[in-house]
Amino acid sequence: TRFSCSRCLSKSSFIYEFYKVEIMLDLVIKIEKITSSYTVIQNNVWCCVDGYLTQFSLVALDRIKKSDVCQNYQTISFYNNTIVAIFNKGIHCYNSELELVDSFDLRIGTYNISQNGHAVVSVEYDYISFLGTSGIFDLTEKKILWTGIKGDNLKLVNDQIFGVSKNRVSNLSPIDGSLNWSFEYEEKQTIPDIYYGNEGNVLIGFEGKNELSLINGKSGQIVWSIDSFNKGVKVDYRNSLIHQFLIGYVRYSLKTGEVLNRNVNREYYSEIEIESQRSNYALGVDHIYTTDWKKGIIGAFCLNKLKFDWIYRIKTGNFPATAKLVWIKPYLLVKDSNNNLYVFKEKDSTLLQVSNS
Repeated sequence: TRFSCSRCLSKSSFIYEFYKVEIMLDLVIKIEKITSSYTVIQNNVWCCVDGYLTQFSLVALDRIKKSDVCQNYQTISFYNNTIVAIFNKGIHCYNSELELVDSFDLRIGTYNISQNGHAVVSVEYDYISFLGTSGIFDLTEKKILWTGIKGDNLKLVNDQIFGVSKNRVSNLSPIDGSLNWSFEYEEKQTIPDIYYGNEGNVLIGFEGKNELSLINGKSGQIVWSIDSFNKGVKVDYRNSLIHQFLIGYVRYSLKTGEVLNRNVNREYYSEIEIESQRSNYALGVDHIYTTDWKKGIIGAFCLNKLKFDWIYRIKTGNFPATAKLVWIKPYLLVKDSNNNLYVFKEKDSTLLQVSNS
């Protein structure tokens, strides 16, 4: 633990200073043979081990139970006290005992579900025009509520529903798909990424133009646009910040697009042996958790110091850019190329009182 104290002003004086111990992470469990998705809820990990949905306790550090159904799921989440597991051919719903209670045969469009119980599904595909039609499936109603415009890709972002095409972004009602607003570019671009979206603001990026744009969530009008690579972007809406972590780190104001801070020193990242170049990092309160692009290294990048203050190396394997990192305080979950899931737990931070006379 590192700390320092002030020099006293006289022999009889005492000066007290408080220093926060740097937050570190301990490896608490390594789960082998992870075949697909994973998530953490209330000190438990739900994941697929050898194709079976399995629950691990992070308190007992042992397996609790597993399902009888063998299926590799792309996403595991919770809705109305039900475990919702999504794969390319549909949705499986499990109870707390990992018993299959419902199954929906669907062609999944995107592997996520909103807090409202909505999922994007593929309704049909026109092989002549090479355009598909997507719809919104409701877990409560157990049916497709509505279908979108042919050629539009429906996206679920923070419980908002968007239709995106090469020159248009539309905000749609989750109830019936009616149009709230639509923004069109004069020239056709690649299909945009929507990094964040709520009723207030929508952050989008077009890779073809290397441009980030903030759109008013109610009117659909552009608030600001800046030149920027459209990768490695995550939004901290509570603090009105945009984080971008690729080869280096840049922090923007969500309100104005202004650069607030950065560390783009290539030599530093090379020396620390974490040259990220990826978008799958996890955003915490004070840290960004990421992995090296070719080595088996995990790091915690401090957003206050703009430097790494925790590094962990594995002996074999690496961390693919396609494998997600999950941060749910106090746990960090990282999957390696050998299908091992590393679960780290944050050490409790304490305050040291240092006196000098």
